[in-house]
Amino acid sequence: MVHSSIRPEFVINVWWADRNEVRMDNVIEFKNVYKKYDSVNVLENVSFSVKKHDVFGYIGPNGAGKTTSIRLITGLLEPTQGEVKVFGEIPEKNNIKSKIGFCYDNDGLYTNLTAFENMCFFDIVYNDAKGRDKRINELLALVGLEKAVNRRVSEFSRGMKKRLGLARALICSPEILILDEPMIGLDPEGQADIKRIINNIKDKCTIFLSSHNLNDVEELCNRVAILEHRILTDGLLSDILADDTPVVKVTLNEPCTYERLSGLLGSGASDIEISDKTVRIRFSQKPDLNTVTGFLIDKKIGFKEIGIVNSSLREKYFSLVDGENHEHAGN
Repeated sequence: MVHSSIRPEFVINVWWADRNEVRMDNVIEFKNVYKKYDSVNVLENVSFSVKKHDVFGYIGPNGAGKTTSIRLITGLLEPTQGEVKVFGEIPEKNNIKSKIGFCYDNDGLYTNLTAFENMCFFDIVYNDAKGRDKRINELLALVGLEKAVNRRVSEFSRGMKKRLGLARALICSPEILILDEPMIGLDPEGQADIKRIINNIKDKCTIFLSSHNLNDVEELCNRVAILEHRILTDGLLSDILADDTPVVKVTLNEPCTYERLSGLLGSGASDIEISDKTVRIRFSQKPDLNTVTGFLIDKKIGFKEIGIVNSSLREKYFSLVDGENHEHAGN
């Protein structure tokens, strides 16, 4: 695979069939959705919406219900209770399924066929024969597989299979593109290629991105939902991060107990998070660097570095997920 062979004009000019787009703001809606397996609630009262042309990040720990949610969107499962709508209709309908492209975490490809043959198989399902070779070759070039067109998929690396899966998902000119961990197995240059593709097609379709890589989600997505069986927060990423004031971050010389630092809570701090030698201190109002510095010197707690940092999606995520786990542990 040659990453550098991906040219911007391929991304911009990839065939996208004329279609009668559904004209509505919310293209995916979950309303008070429960999904139960036996006696276990995988989803509990989940409600969120995805707007047209969002790049929507769907994040949560393993087992939080992300895959179940995707299966509900694609019509592979039905909710135990509540309502899932795609383009205002139930997703089990064939006319809705045809509007969704899906790049699986497990590739779902035919390993005994070549890359071109795999693409041809799916193209026959969605499109007529006119322009087939051109359509397939452009999509394979988009994902950097133009030199592997006639190679069997059994010879592909995991990263190459992921690229082919993305090309296959685009063959139907989807109005919604679901990406399940699209960058797993790719080297840094390959990840950059996938991000560039996402950024170039986001004006053509709505993208639903399920990922464990919080940095990728923060870089690519305009809206986010954090799931732990129920929605912990959702909305515009800028609004979610704006809810948090900056924090004072301290790198200590050696690990320190919470008890030694707890005196900061009486000096305006609202929360203290400790991870080995790294301490993050939140204030209910503006962070007070002088108060923290003076406290550490007074208590003879050595530190290497201290400063004010803005809240990130990673910090927001762990704050919410850890808080959810503590809440359940206390019940």
